[in-house]
Amino acid sequence: NRKHHCRRCGNVFCDPCSSKRCKLLLFAVRDLVRVCDRCCNEAPLENQFVESHLPRLRAGSSFFRHGGPLGVIGGAQGHLSLAKAGDCLIFNTNRGSVDEYQLAKIIHVDQPRSSPVLWVLQFEDKREVSFDARDASESFAWARAVGAAAKLKRTPDVATAVYDERSRRKAEINLRQRMMKQFESKHQRRQNNSEKREKLAAKYSIRRNGSSKKQP
Repeated sequence: NRKHHCRRCGNVFCDPCSSKRCKLLLFAVRDLVRVCDRCCNEAPLENQFVESHLPRLRAGSSFFRHGGPLGVIGGAQGHLSLAKAGDCLIFNTNRGSVDEYQLAKIIHVDQPRSSPVLWVLQFEDKREVSFDARDASESFAWARAVGAAAKLKRTPDVATAVYDERSRRKAEINLRQRMMKQFESKHQRRQNNSEKREKLAAKYSIRRNGSSKKQP
């Protein structure tokens, strides 16, 4: 049975387990390529993010931020966009300051009912930063886009997942090899001991029941 590499995670699978095809837009692969069953379920979510949210985040938009980078009193007008590395949001204020918000530390993006143009970043350290958009539709779109980006960033990346999976498989293979060597070693010792007993029995004319043959 021929084995195949999944074009997303890089693991090796049999043909039935890697027979599906899909695009990998997050990796700039627009052709249908072979993927495993697991990646076939995860890739569409990445593709949806790339098509629906990533262009908006990269282009950026103007917002009014309530409070400063630490949530202090005061606000600032500025431009919010996704960093080139894709790991954080960058807010360039009109006063020349630059603040960064790590996507991996965002645990929730909220839209309070009190204001349709307001959306709020909630961080793992309980900190909150809120922004005013131009209208309700932009606020909704950015809340969804940033929420999707943060969720994708918190998910273990493919390279890490592949490394962990291969490390686990390698550990299993090493364990099986050690067990097989131990078994073979015991079997070899038994076989060597049996051969030694046969040689001694032949040398001293000893029957297998332990008694010596009588000499004529």
